[in-house]
Parts: sequence; structure tokens; C-alpha cells
Amino acid sequence: GSINRSQGSVVHLGGLIGRSALDGGAKFKISNVDVTPNIKDSLTKADFYEYYSGGLIGEQTCVSTKNEVTSESFVSISNSQTSGPLVLVKKPDVENISANVFMGGFAGSACLARHADALVDNISSMEIKVAISGLQGHTAGGSEVAAIDSLMVGGFVGKAVTRPNTIGSYTDGDSVLTVRNALFNGRVSVTDSLNIVRMGGIFGSFADNAGVLYVAFENVQLDNPSLLALNAGVDPTFPVEGSAVVGGLCGYCVMPNKVDHVAIIGDFNVDGDFSQADSLYVG
Repeated sequence: GSINRSQGSVVHLGGLIGRSALDGGAKFKISNVDVTPNIKDSLTKADFYEYYSGGLIGEQTCVSTKNEVTSESFVSISNSQTSGPLVLVKKPDVENISANVFMGGFAGSACLARHADALVDNISSMEIKVAISGLQGHTAGGSEVAAIDSLMVGGFVGKAVTRPNTIGSYTDGDSVLTVRNALFNGRVSVTDSLNIVRMGGIFGSFADNAGVLYVAFENVQLDNPSLLALNAGVDPTFPVEGSAVVGGLCGYCVMPNKVDHVAIIGDFNVDGDFSQADSLYVG
């Protein structure tokens, strides 16, 4: 089916779940799922948006308030498949739009389990496109703001995080989120104006503010002639405090643990003038 014309400045869209939350050590296992959503949405009014969109889940949050948090806690996805378009664009004649955007073939933003079967035997063929091109320091929704777009977009998950137990201890191996037997043969395309962009074939961003949690990739393939595309979107007229990172597995990954039997087949296309931004990394 199709989803479009969402309303409001905070949006959660997903093929299965728009938004849910898990507390303590709750476990949420998704398996044997085949979803083909047609999600094509647009931002039509001047405002600052929080936008979450995913093939299965828009946003999955979790808090670890109890000691029973284990490596099995929170979200696991196995033997599942997503395909179809996942699109967010700005209406061309509307100015003063900025957004925090989280989009992914399985989840826009998700708190994932940290074990060897957290993401196993999955395929995403989602064609993901984001074209916002908001500008820093403009009027949004009638108020002057120093707005800066933040876009985290991934073939599997836009922003992925994990959680330790409350005392922060680990046993050997159980703190590793593992992506295994994974195929992404869709495409990720981002057009934005030199702000904060994290885009990758599997994760846009992993564990942004953590430093003790690990991610491993085993038997992973990305295959599309035009795999990842980033365009600055506008001609810069002033310096911006932004950065863009593009990676076959991760745009931005804290603590990668292992890369084993990985094939990345396709082009990365980066176009536009990034000279006024703080940094651009492509790998």
C-alpha cells in the first residue's frame, strides 16, 4: 500500500510500526516479514520537522532503566525483506524548511539488540531518496532559528544505537551488534545543503554518542550500479557548521568490530560544492 501526505511537524511512518518504545530489558523480535510499502512524502509548509520513516519501523526507542538489560534486549530483525520507494522531498516553492530526518530500509531510527543474531538473513531493496536542502539560520515556522538539517539515512537503518546494562559491564562477545547474511540492492540518494549528513549502505549512523558498543559485519553484500548518491543541493553563499559522511557499510560508525566477507559493488556519486562545509568524508 501507499503512505503519503503526512501531517504535522513530527512524523513517524513505517511498513509495520510508526513508533514504539521498549523499556527496561524488553525484547522485540521481528522475523519472516515481507513488506513492500510505497512511502512517498513531501514537506509542504515552512517549519522545523522531526521525520522518521522506515520499511518496517519509523522510530523504535528504548531506555535501559533496569539491571535485566541483556544482549537479547530490544530489537532484532531476521529473515525479512523490504522493497519499494521510501521518499521524502521538499515542495519546490516552499522556503524556510529544515528537518531532522531518519530513514532506512528497515528502520528510520532503532535501538537494536547487541548479539550475533541481531540483524541476520535480511534483504532490503528499498529505493531511498531524501531531498530537503534547508538552509542554516533562517526563519522556520515564523520564528528566526539557527536551523541545520540533520539527515541519517541507511539501506538498513538510518540511526542505529544499542544499550548496555545499567552498570555498563559486558561479557566477551555479547556487546557486539552483528549484521550477518545481509543484502542491500536498493539505492540511497540524499540532496541537502551542506548540513549534517550521515549516509551508508547499511547504517547511516551507528551509536553516535556511545564509545563502548561494537558493530560487526559478516557476509554482507551491497549491489547496485548507482549505490549511494549525495548532492550538496545548493550553491553555498556562507560557511555552514556541517559535515557529510558517506560509507558503503556505515556513514558514521563508532567502534566497528569486524568486517568479514563483505562485497560492495556500485558507484558512490558525490556532486556539488562542499567547499563551505566543515568536512566531507567518503569511504
